[in-house]
Amino acid sequence: MDTLKHVRKTILSNEKAFSSIITTMLFLSLAVTAGILCYSWAMASWSNSIGGVDQWTQRRADNMKENLVIESVWFNRTTGIANLTVRNVGVTPTTVSSVYVDGVLVLSPNKSIKVGQAAFFTMSVAKETHTFKIVTLKGSSASVVWAPT
Repeated sequence: MDTLKHVRKTILSNEKAFSSIITTMLFLSLAVTAGILCYSWAMASWSNSIGGVDQWTQRRADNMKENLVIESVWFNRTTGIANLTVRNVGVTPTTVSSVYVDGVLVLSPNKSIKVGQAAFFTMSVAKETHTFKIVTLKGSSASVVWAPT
């Protein structure tokens, strides 16, 4: 019967087993390699998403400089002609790209409006109650619901 001391001596003197130091170094190098790969992947993903955010933020800041106000709507009941007065109250000149009436495109004027200036748009409409919407080239918009009083 082998004693505990004899078994321990046999295990420790066996030359076929890995050294505990070599095993520890192997696992440590695997962990460092996995960490480097995860870090590289995370940084690449993060930098791609940040680049898109920078572009979105810049476009949004440019859009906030544009500000249109529909000052008046005038409708002639006999002819069915509506006139809109739109003023640029923003800090940058803007270009009106489209005019919608009840969600339908009725004009594509591409008309530039300087800061503080007004523009007039004339269109033919079928009835008196409408939702008018003005959209700029950069996507800013102003809308108003007009009904006779």
